[in-house]
Amino acid sequence: MSHSKSNGPAWLPLGQAAKKLGVHPTTLRRWAENGDFPVMVTPGGHRRFASADLERFAQDRSRPVGQGPMPEGWQKWSADELGMRWTEDGVEGGRRLAPADVLKVRDALLDLLSLVPAQPEPSADMSAVRSKAMRLSEEAVGLIFDRGLTLTECTEMTQYLRTALPQVVLSNPALESAGQNIQAGLRNHLIALVDGLQLAVSRTWEDRARGSLGGQHEPRRYGRTARYRTS
Repeated sequence: MSHSKSNGPAWLPLGQAAKKLGVHPTTLRRWAENGDFPVMVTPGGHRRFASADLERFAQDRSRPVGQGPMPEGWQKWSADELGMRWTEDGVEGGRRLAPADVLKVRDALLDLLSLVPAQPEPSADMSAVRSKAMRLSEEAVGLIFDRGLTLTECTEMTQYLRTALPQVVLSNPALESAGQNIQAGLRNHLIALVDGLQLAVSRTWEDRARGSLGGQHEPRRYGRTARYRTS
């Protein structure tokens, strides 16, 4: 019995399956290893993906959330895909982060993407989005500085995100049916998120510079937790 009703092969190798979903092969491999996507492993150790599962996954991902056009799971898809491109593009600061720290940065990115509404409008107040993104980013930015990255490296990372984040998110095949108005609103929100991240970088660096010049041990609130500047 065939596993798929399509005219193509019933099972696809990793590369072809990833191409069909519009994701990086490493992203699909991680999903399979984490149990998020069904996979069959041949006796020779090769991964094979059922065409029916690929079609079902693509259909589920294209379903809108609530009353908005954003597909379910788009934040996770975007964060995973951006992580793969980040590695391939060789962002200098990113190479200095340990794998565990990269995962924390990915989680912070997921938090940022959660600020995008189900129906992003171009006319939305982007200043409010930037402010929320800045507050949400400060803890992750503090972690990056703790690992010894310089202000220049952090700035280069945010500049990379300003270009790459909209490209990655809007490359999601599930968003092809979204109208131009929604896509414009989504792009505006993504740029505002990165702007908020850049503000968090500048603000955190300034706070630490003051502390290094002999400032008092004053508590400063980052998101939901209190962190302290040290002299």
